[in-house]
Amino acid sequence: MLHAPSTGLSPIASPGQRRVQRQAACGPALAASPQQQRPPVRARAPAPPPGPRRPRARAATLAAAAASGAGDPEPARPRGGGGATGAGPAGAGPSSEALPAALNERLSRLRALEEFRALLEATDILCPATAVAPGLAAPPPPLAPPSPPGDRAGGPAGARRPRPPLDLLRAALLIARHAQPQLDFSVCERELARLAAAAEARLPPGAPRYPLRLVRVVNAVLYSEAGFKGDAEDYYNPDNSCIDRVLQRRRGIPISLSLIYMAVAARVGLRMEPVNLPAHLMLRPVVAPGPRRGAGRDAAPEGEGEGDGDSPGLLVDAFNGGELCWLADAEERLSAITGMQVVLDPRWTSRATPAMSGGQFLLRWLNNLRQVYILSAQADNALSILRYMRATLETMQQQAEEKEQQQSGRTPSASSPAGGPFGKGGVPAALGPLTDLTRDEGLCLYALGRWAEAAEALASYLAAVPSAHDALMVRSVLEKVRAAQRRAAAGGNGGDGGGGGGGAP
Repeated sequence: MLHAPSTGLSPIASPGQRRVQRQAACGPALAASPQQQRPPVRARAPAPPPGPRRPRARAATLAAAAASGAGDPEPARPRGGGGATGAGPAGAGPSSEALPAALNERLSRLRALEEFRALLEATDILCPATAVAPGLAAPPPPLAPPSPPGDRAGGPAGARRPRPPLDLLRAALLIARHAQPQLDFSVCERELARLAAAAEARLPPGAPRYPLRLVRVVNAVLYSEAGFKGDAEDYYNPDNSCIDRVLQRRRGIPISLSLIYMAVAARVGLRMEPVNLPAHLMLRPVVAPGPRRGAGRDAAPEGEGEGDGDSPGLLVDAFNGGELCWLADAEERLSAITGMQVVLDPRWTSRATPAMSGGQFLLRWLNNLRQVYILSAQADNALSILRYMRATLETMQQQAEEKEQQQSGRTPSASSPAGGPFGKGGVPAALGPLTDLTRDEGLCLYALGRWAEAAEALASYLAAVPSAHDALMVRSVLEKVRAAQRRAAAGGNGGDGGGGGGGAP
C-alpha cells in the first residue's frame, strides 16, 4: 500500500469498504499559519488499556489502482447531488431529457464555488474562527478595494482596508452546495433561529449570562430537546459534513456539530472557539471581560464568573452531548480514539493558545469530506472538494502575504507572480499542500476519464516536484492518460478529451 502523502490523503477503500480509522477522517487541518501552530502533544504508546480501533482499509489507493495495470477506468458515477449524468449505460452521455437539468446542476455548483471564493477573499480567514448571529442568508460583503496612496496615514500604498471576519456558517452552506446545488440557505437560517429562540426562552429575563449557565441551556436545547448526537454508527456518511443535512438528520461529526453549537451559542450571547485537537475537535467558551465574580444573589457560581476574556479552563465536546471536559477528560477521550496515551499541553484550555483560524477550520472540514469521497471512490465529488480546498489555501496564502507586506511596509513587486497553479506569490510554506492538491485533482480527473485535464494536472505536479516520493506512480498514471488521449485522437476507445465525465466544476 502506498503511504499517505503529506496532505493527509488516506488509503482509498473499494466502493463497499468505508470503515477506516476514525482519526484518518479527522486529521489535522492543512497549512496552519506559524502563529496558530498547535501546542505539543506528547504521545506514549500504548495506552493501558487501548480503546477499540476500527479496522484499517486494506484496498489500494485510487492512484495505486490506476497504476496497477487494471486498464482505463470508466467515468465514476457520482453519489447524491454530484453531477447527474442521466440514465443510460456506464460511460454514455446524458440523455436529451436529462441534459438541461445536468447542465443547470453543474452551473449551480460552479456558482457556489465562485461565491465561496469571493466570500473568502472579502473576509479575513486568518483571524480566529467564529460563528456569527443572524445574517446567514445575506449576500457576502463586497471585495475590499485597495486604498489609494496616502489614503491611510503612514500606511503603505495599496494597503487594503480591514476585512470582516469569515462567516463560517455561510462558508459551510456554500460547501454543502457541492452535493445540493439548489440548497436554500434560508431554511437552515430559520432552523438555527428556532433553536436559538428555544435557548433564549430557557433563560430568565435579566439574569446574568454566565458562560457555563449558557452552555447548560444550549446543551438542553440541542441534545435533550432537538436530539442532536454524534453519528458513531455511520461516521463516514458524507451527510455528516453537509451542514444542511446535519440540521435535518440531527447527526454529525465533531466539527459539524461544533459549528451548529457555535452558531446557536452566539445567538444567545456566548462565544465559543474551536480547539484544533488531533482526531477530535472540541470547543472552549470565551469569558467576556469584566469583574470575575459578582455579589449577593448575582454572584457567579464557582468557575462561572466573568474574567479577562480568557477561557474558564473547560472544553465542550459537541459530539458527545455537549459534555464538559477538563483537560484530563480530553486526554482520556483522545487516548481512546487514537489507541495511544495522549498528554495535552494545559494551554489547550486557555486562550494562550490561539483559536483555529477560519481558514484552518474550513480546511479541516473539507479534508473530512475529501477523505470520505476518496474512501468511497466518488471521484466527482472528491474533485469538487479539492477545488474548494484550493480556493481556501490560495486565499490563506494571499492574505498572509498581504499582511506581511503591510507589516514590513513593502508593496507588491512587479516581479512577484500573482498566481499560478501552486498559489499566490509562490510562498514556499504552501507549496507542499497545493502541489498535493494538483496531484489529487489529476488522479480524480483520470478516474473521470477527463484525459486532457488529467494530463495537465499530473504534468504540472511532476514539473513542480520531480523527485516526489510518489513520482514514479504519477508518471505511470500520466502515461496511461496520454495513451488514452492517443486512442481518442485515433478514434478508438478513450475519453472525451477532457470535456465530460462528471459534474464537478
